Amino acid sequence: MKEVVRVPTAKFKQNVRRFVALAKSGATVLVTNNGVDDFQVVPCQPGGVPAVADTGIDPALYRGIDMNAPAFAPWEGTGVS
Repeated sequence: MKEVVRVPTAKFKQNVRRFVALAKSGATVLVTNNGVDDFQVVPCQPGGVPAVADTGIDPALYRGIDMNAPAFAPWEGTGVS
C-alpha cells in the first residue's frame, strides 16, 4: 500500500521540495486546508512511447498559407466574454 502523508497548506508551502521528493518516491501527499483535504501531490505514471507521425509533413500542402494570419476570428464583437 502506498504511503499517504497529510500536511497542512502552510507546512507544505514551507517544505515544498521535501513533499515533492516524497511524491516522486511513490507517496501520496494530501495537502489540507483547515483539516479538509484540499489537493494531492502524486507521482506521474510513465505514459509509454511518445506518438510519432508515420510520414513526414509535406511542405507543399501549406503553400499559400499566411502563417502570421490569425487561425480563428477575433473574440471582439461576438458577445463572448
